Amino acid sequence: MIIQSRHPSETRHLAAVLARALRAGDCLALYGDLGAGKTVFAAAVKEALGVLGEMQSPTFTILRSYVHPAGGPPFHHIDAYRLSDETEWYDLGLDEVAGDDGIALIEWADRIEKALPPNTIRIRIDRPDDSDDENRRSVRITFPEGEPRFADLKF
Repeated sequence: MIIQSRHPSETRHLAAVLARALRAGDCLALYGDLGAGKTVFAAAVKEALGVLGEMQSPTFTILRSYVHPAGGPPFHHIDAYRLSDETEWYDLGLDEVAGDDGIALIEWADRIEKALPPNTIRIRIDRPDDSDDENRRSVRITFPEGEPRFADLKF
């Protein structure tokens, strides 16, 4: 599925619609160049899940976990930018975090592609090459096979 976003507010709306369909154990993998909008998307998912606290980039800490105030699943924001490969992912125990009863969102997922859980929702955010508009984005979402709960999402 490919969705064209004309503004960060549309990208946030897309993230919020997707977030409402998520459940414990889901994993989101974000792909895209620097400045593509991965962190904007991540913050919108966190907010739509009802998880409190200011969104802080985990670039230097690699992982930031947020507790849901109403007892919902925790939200794990992982930034794989500084990881050299999947070995580091496993050494740090991030596979256990991404596979727990929370909702995991991984920025720069291309760095650990082979380690992603099979139920991963893959989201690629790109700036269209043919556009002069800095706000335009192309968002490609690939859902895991056999997941009917995503079939009726209206973005």
